[in-house]
Amino acid sequence: MLNRRLLPSQLPRFTGPKTIPVREPRKPSGALLVRVWILFTWFLVQVAWLRVRGRLTGAESGRRLREALEQLGGLWIKFGQLLSLRTDVFSYEFCRELGRLQDQATAFPPRIAKEIIEGELGGPLEQYFDQFDEAPVAAASIGQVHLARLPGQGVWVAVKVQRPYTDWVFARELALVRLVVRTARRLWFVPDLRWEEMLWELDQIVAEEIDYRFEASNMRRMRKSLRPHRVYVPKVFRSYCTKQVLVTEFIDGVLMTDFVRLLEDDPQRCAAWCAKNNIRPRLVARRLYNSILRQLLEDNLFHGDPHPGNIVLLRNSRIALIDFGTVGSMEREYHQKFELLIRAMAGQDYAKSVDLLLLLSGALPPRDLTDAKQELIRGLRAWERRVFTEGIAYREKSMSSISNELIKIMFRHGCVADWSFLRITRAQGTVDQCLMHLHPNANYIRLTRQYIRCADRRFKRRALRPNQLRHYATMLIGALAILTRVPENAMLQGWIIRRQVQVFQGETSKISHFVAVVLGRGRQLLLVVGILVALTFFHQHHSSWVPGPITQWFGGLLRAVPRFGYGVWLLILIILFLAYRTSSRLKKDMSRRERARE
Repeated sequence: MLNRRLLPSQLPRFTGPKTIPVREPRKPSGALLVRVWILFTWFLVQVAWLRVRGRLTGAESGRRLREALEQLGGLWIKFGQLLSLRTDVFSYEFCRELGRLQDQATAFPPRIAKEIIEGELGGPLEQYFDQFDEAPVAAASIGQVHLARLPGQGVWVAVKVQRPYTDWVFARELALVRLVVRTARRLWFVPDLRWEEMLWELDQIVAEEIDYRFEASNMRRMRKSLRPHRVYVPKVFRSYCTKQVLVTEFIDGVLMTDFVRLLEDDPQRCAAWCAKNNIRPRLVARRLYNSILRQLLEDNLFHGDPHPGNIVLLRNSRIALIDFGTVGSMEREYHQKFELLIRAMAGQDYAKSVDLLLLLSGALPPRDLTDAKQELIRGLRAWERRVFTEGIAYREKSMSSISNELIKIMFRHGCVADWSFLRITRAQGTVDQCLMHLHPNANYIRLTRQYIRCADRRFKRRALRPNQLRHYATMLIGALAILTRVPENAMLQGWIIRRQVQVFQGETSKISHFVAVVLGRGRQLLLVVGILVALTFFHQHHSSWVPGPITQWFGGLLRAVPRFGYGVWLLILIILFLAYRTSSRLKKDMSRRERARE
């Protein structure tokens, strides 16, 4: 449990949690498709009208789409958030507007929440909590949060309860999203968006969002991995957690959103509050940035949405993370490449950085990428100049800005960003929402170098621990085992190579047979064309030599050919003769090789 001495005092002028309107839940009607069609049609009409009037901008179109998606709520919010990641396809202003999507859901009555909790836990509410606040402290389209106290322990917990009909609503909305995506694909709308991969991402989000056991597992894993970072994660009470109920420790800290609001409205009071609670904003920024890099590069388990609303500020410049509905990781090979990329960028080795960036790309076009590499290198060098220049706006020198710029350059050259890379840039972009207020003059190259030095020291300390000797002995035994398997692997590889050669020979035999057939038909066609050319020549210059029946049958065709002189007809006949002779030789050579192979 969190040490109570780390809980800060209340922010000045903080009015407490706002009142959330409560409405009786109703099972959505079957008119959902009609509502979606009306909202999207109205959005397209607005965009078309703005384009006609010449007032269409990325920010305006993004705002209108955001408002339409917020009216739909639920899964459409996640759909818009995924679209906001595609800064390579859409403009920065458009993606920034979609990144502001908020779930404006109302709460459902406390009696329904109690019924769901009792049904999931299998007993009356008083058996599990000696106090339960009926007024929810937060609400979304998926669920709402109540405060409660565990009996006999005096521990306040946050009880997240899933909204009724969530499974049914998400299944219907996912089917509608698939319909929209299928329509976009058939209309060939932004084909480089990789709609199929986007649908897979959405499927994973749905699977995790409607089952709180995934979030409980994520919290337990990250509570263990973030403990060395000195970043606190609330405790999960596993015996109270089910598919529709999640019970975690309640942290009565200060949300970063409230702190940022006070910092902008009243900097003097904010500074006094920080001094009272021993909080240094720049130190908080460095710890947050180092933790995100450590999650990405060392743990390979990172909070996918660390925006200010999911960060709690504690005393002594400590922080806590909440809401682990989105947790990401990378495949091992991809993770190694990404780590090399960050190290190369910190070391200002931009040629190597570009090569690694292209390796991380989802797909590369079948053409020379020299111009793309040069443009990417120039973009990195321009970003470096901005980072080391005082007075430059934060957005122009942040990590998310250079990520978005590189993604756009790659997209212009046909290199589409991978969704794994986009998830990482999303985590970096949401962290920037805090860092731009906590440390607006941050130098990210220096911060990354400092992190790398600390990471190398941690690696050396782990390598020198006594318990690593067993690991090294295991590695040595494994290396010796590999030597004994070399002959066996060589034998297996030899069989595989022979099999591949047989397949290749079979395919080449098919190709050669096809070419031989084409050449044989080509010789016959050349022979027919040669006869027609000869008849046309004699018809134009020696018509008396051409028999009457031939003139009667092919007269129209012979008269349709333009009249040429002797030299032109001689050249045409020579070309036909050489083509016929070449095709004959090729056919004979291929026939000879087929007989030799047999």
